[in-house]
Amino acid sequence: MSLTELSPQNTDRSGETAGGENKPKDRRRPGRPETVSSALLPLLRGQVEEPPQTEPLPDVDPDDSRALKGITVGVIISTGLWALIGGVAWLALRLR
Repeated sequence: MSLTELSPQNTDRSGETAGGENKPKDRRRPGRPETVSSALLPLLRGQVEEPPQTEPLPDVDPDDSRALKGITVGVIISTGLWALIGGVAWLALRLR
């Protein structure tokens, strides 16, 4: 059977072709899995649920500087460590 025989122009809504033969209508792409996850079916059908309600975030003081202090300490420690590594590498190359 050719593709023109199964084209939408030659097929009515019941799936029968113009010649009266009832052929299965498998329009899926080759290699597609036979089953679909049951969790995806509502999404594919457009039935999206509302997300569950969560508790509001606690009030945070905008002037809280704890994060800034942590970042500053990290930068100071990493700068000192890289300076030490650079100094040892420079010394090793000079004494060579």
